[in-house]
Amino acid sequence: MTESGSSARSSSFTIEGRRLVLPAQFRAGSSMTGIFVVPTTRMRSRLAGTGFVPAEIAPGRTLMGLNCVHYVDTDCGAYEEIAFSAFILRHDRPPGRVPYFATLRDLATAKIGSFAWRLAVTTTLSRDAGKQIWGFPKTVEDLVYAERDGSATMAWGDDSREVLRFTVPTRGRRTVREISPPVYSMLDGVAHVGRLTQSYGNVGYHRHGVQVAIGTGHPAAEELRSLGLPKRPVIAVSNGTLNFSMSRSTPLG
Repeated sequence: MTESGSSARSSSFTIEGRRLVLPAQFRAGSSMTGIFVVPTTRMRSRLAGTGFVPAEIAPGRTLMGLNCVHYVDTDCGAYEEIAFSAFILRHDRPPGRVPYFATLRDLATAKIGSFAWRLAVTTTLSRDAGKQIWGFPKTVEDLVYAERDGSATMAWGDDSREVLRFTVPTRGRRTVREISPPVYSMLDGVAHVGRLTQSYGNVGYHRHGVQVAIGTGHPAAEELRSLGLPKRPVIAVSNGTLNFSMSRSTPLG
């Protein structure tokens, strides 16, 4: 896929009576991410109909991200978010790349592309903005974020049952450089790409103290089970502070 000419879509939207101007600003919050190795064949089923291709790190093995964000101050207000994301081959990748090594290099340098096939949020404004502006598959769900005893937990409930609980230590003092990887989506049935420019502070990298619990009987839980979770992530990252800027998305041809 290649990037087409400039989009005719507006850079200003009015949703639920609020005017949103791109790039959208996400000024404050915290987040935690787990990166998992999963079977490529199972990830392909999550990407069916999109044209996106999983980025492999070894034969038959690819990566997924479990991303949880506690937004405190954004153009869409305060809300919680959980994303199930596939790491995919970039549309603008140069020819002659070395298989597997190129994926690991892109991951290490924060240049790898991602596609969220499931996004749970806690407000209708964040849901509708995500769907209408970028084509993100957002749904409103019961998510609860809490910090306690040096760890942060994002929990997803459905009535009286638990869908997902993800806990990551919050220790971290690093500040990382600004990154702006491509973020892919399907808007009106067409593949699009945008840029999520990200800055983080109080960053920590964790192998121990990370917990993933998955319920049963809910579609989101069954998706994770089909990918081999729950299991320990390859790495988990906690970000004590964040600042994001999300561009308009552009169609791919």
